[in-house]
Order: sequence, then structure tokens, then C-alpha cells
Amino acid sequence: MGLSVNAKYRLILEREEQFAKALAYRVVDPPEMSPWLVIAPFYIIFVWYQNHRLRAGAETFSQEFLVTKKHALSAALDLAAGGGRDKRQALEAFRDTGENHPNQAAVRAVRLRQTAEMELLIDHYVRLLQADGTSYDDLVKDAYQTRSAYLDFTERLEQAEKAVICEAVRLTAKAEGDLFGSHRQDGEGR
Repeated sequence: MGLSVNAKYRLILEREEQFAKALAYRVVDPPEMSPWLVIAPFYIIFVWYQNHRLRAGAETFSQEFLVTKKHALSAALDLAAGGGRDKRQALEAFRDTGENHPNQAAVRAVRLRQTAEMELLIDHYVRLLQADGTSYDDLVKDAYQTRSAYLDFTERLEQAEKAVICEAVRLTAKAEGDLFGSHRQDGEGR
């Protein structure tokens, strides 16, 4: 007997959370150990503070990384369990989550890219929730049947994630350029 849809949901979410945390600790730079730890033991306080900031930064990164995945998984659970909401409604609800943000245009541009990512994720999670198995790996094997089918999905997901990152970087650079450009213009008049 296979797992229930809710058990599969928890299994998939747990796997996504593990991946996000592992990725976060690879992305967020840990503080370097220093010879000052031996020479000046009070330096331990500084290292402790840096480690605390690392953990907080990694947790923030992990939670932000999971935003689209959690929304997509929740929508997939609704679809797999016959919850009434369809994929289009889930995508529209997600797109509208940034409506009250001070920089709506930027949020809307990123959400548009994230929506494409979510479409892939919802389909992926529905496949996993409908698959048979008792582990995440079993679900993937049953859902995709062949390695090439799964690799095709991961390549499409990677492209969608890159589009989100590129849009966020572009908007961040634009915002920083606007910020620094306005400061230069203010400074030029002095």
C-alpha cells in the first residue's frame, strides 16, 4: 500500500526544505577561521556573531527560495485531492501576492517569471502526488518512468529558475543604478 496524498505532500515538502537549506549553506559565505582565535580569545564572540548571522542569512535564503515551491505544492495538493481550485486560479492568486508592495512594477515583473516556474512545478508535484511509492525517489521514478523524462523536466525547471534570477538581478541593478544615479545628480549640482 502506497502513501496517502497528504503523506506524499509532507515527503515532498521535507525534501524541498532539505534542498533549500543545503543550497543556502552553499550560497551564504561562512566566516573564516582566524589565528586571532588563539591569540585573542575574545575574538570568539565575533566569530559566534558571524556564525549567528550566517544561520539567519541561510534561513532567510532558504525561506525565500521555497516561496514558489510551497505555493506550487499547495496548488498541486488541491489539484491532486480534487480541492476545486484549478491551476490557472492558483497561478493568478500567486501573481496577485505582490499587489501591495511599494514597487509593484518590479514585483509584477518577477512574479511573471515565477509564474512560468510555478506552472512547471505544479505539474511536477501533481505527478509526484499521483505516483506510487514510499520515498521521494520512488515517487520520482514512478512519475517519470525514465531518466530522460526526469532530466527534461529538470532542464526546463532550471531555465525557468534562471529567468527568475535574471529578472530579479536586472531589476536590482536597475534600482541600484537609479539610486546611485539620483545621488550623483544631486551631488553634481552642489
